[in-house]
Amino acid sequence: MNRKVLTVCLAFSTIGMMAQTPAGNAFRIDYAEYQATGAIKLLNAGNNAILNPGDQLTVMCWIQLRDIGDNQKIIGKFNLDNTGFILGVDQGRVYSEVWNPTHYETLDGLMNPTAQHWHHIAMTYERGVAIKAFMNGIEVSSDPVSNAPISSSTNPLIIGVSSWTTMSNFQTFGNIDEIAIYNVALTEAEIKSRIFRSISGSETGLIAGYDFNVTSGTSVPDLSGNGNTANGSATFIGTEWVTSKAPIADDNTEVTLELDAVWNGKSFMDPRFTSTTHGLNLIAFGLDTTDYAVFGHNGGIGITADDIPTNAPAGFMRTQRIWPLTSLGGASMDMVVNIAAACAGGTPLDITQPAANYTLLWRPAGSTVFAAVANGSSFTNGVVTFDDHVPASGAYCIGVGNSAIPIGISEFENSVFVRVEPNPNYGQFFLNFESSEVGLAAVEIMDATGKIVLQKTIRVNGSAVREPIDLGAVAKGIYMVKLTISGTTYDQRVVVQ
Repeated sequence: MNRKVLTVCLAFSTIGMMAQTPAGNAFRIDYAEYQATGAIKLLNAGNNAILNPGDQLTVMCWIQLRDIGDNQKIIGKFNLDNTGFILGVDQGRVYSEVWNPTHYETLDGLMNPTAQHWHHIAMTYERGVAIKAFMNGIEVSSDPVSNAPISSSTNPLIIGVSSWTTMSNFQTFGNIDEIAIYNVALTEAEIKSRIFRSISGSETGLIAGYDFNVTSGTSVPDLSGNGNTANGSATFIGTEWVTSKAPIADDNTEVTLELDAVWNGKSFMDPRFTSTTHGLNLIAFGLDTTDYAVFGHNGGIGITADDIPTNAPAGFMRTQRIWPLTSLGGASMDMVVNIAAACAGGTPLDITQPAANYTLLWRPAGSTVFAAVANGSSFTNGVVTFDDHVPASGAYCIGVGNSAIPIGISEFENSVFVRVEPNPNYGQFFLNFESSEVGLAAVEIMDATGKIVLQKTIRVNGSAVREPIDLGAVAKGIYMVKLTISGTTYDQRVVVQ
């Protein structure tokens, strides 16, 4: 009897299943709506004296624009009397201006020309030093300035259009998120450390902050506590608050060290990759517009046998270093681990094993025990690569033993294609499979202890089956799906987060 391989495809996607992304909502100004009505939209945050910081300034935000080539004023507090500041985009570059009252401006940092990518932009000013521009946390321009403060503007702080006249053609079109204004000139390292985190309101020097996590109404609270509420114009019609897919870490990830990310707007072409020194790096090809993975680490040193998979071989050890990660979308990425960097000078993992004996371990947020999700694809000079893994929100580490841990792909009789999607999920997913059999298929889903949490029967008619599964209010964790057709059982792992 011929034996055939069960083909398994995990589609790690949260599309349609996630009620809210880690970034919450964004402020949207829709171009089609403008074309139909001609109405300018803006948010007005008033003229509080604290919004004239004087000696030092940082303005930063995430943007996803319809067209990066247009001259668009994202945020500004400027009057035609040579006072204030502006942060915007023009010709696909970060555009910043200040007046002290001498005029200084930057125009640099070429963005990915493809529309709808997320970019992080920022500007800083320090009297007697420089005006600087940043894109995606990297300094792209610096020009010296005189030893004078930014001249105080009597105009209000305006978001979404020019601040000196709302009848101009400098309207922003697209999404704006996570606007933060500081009365200090942040360094490049400080900006990069904050761009993947949502605004908390407790940041040193924060004088105004807007995360746009509102679902109704026409105003946005100021997270700094300074009362700079941003009020929408009379042209608001209820379409201004939309789901944001800016690459922001979730609560589990944002508290970690050295946050970094891969996303489409990070660079012009594949591969998109990170270059960290803490042990883990990601390499991605073919990212969709809003695919991303944000990750950091817990500062762990050395190795441990705590919380390893129950089927790990004797002597199996893992890194103390754990990499919490937040992902959106279903893109596969190479996950590359430098073992020496991951162990950070502590007791190292064994570096004499073949690639397959190195195991990528994962657990959902709130869980303790890790599960094996991938075996090493290659191992060279202390660096192990896990090819084409779809990262899931949760936490990762790496372990090794004297044999490989089974990941769950087995050999079975009969040909069947099984797919669980989305995976991870929140307890609701589709079980998709194809079989030449006709009759009934039995489905059992068990938790990590072997307790059955769901049983059902599915009719199979010799073609593709797409069966909705609802586990209800089950606990977060890893569950096993057992699909039995004509006496043959196929196992698939599903993660509830």
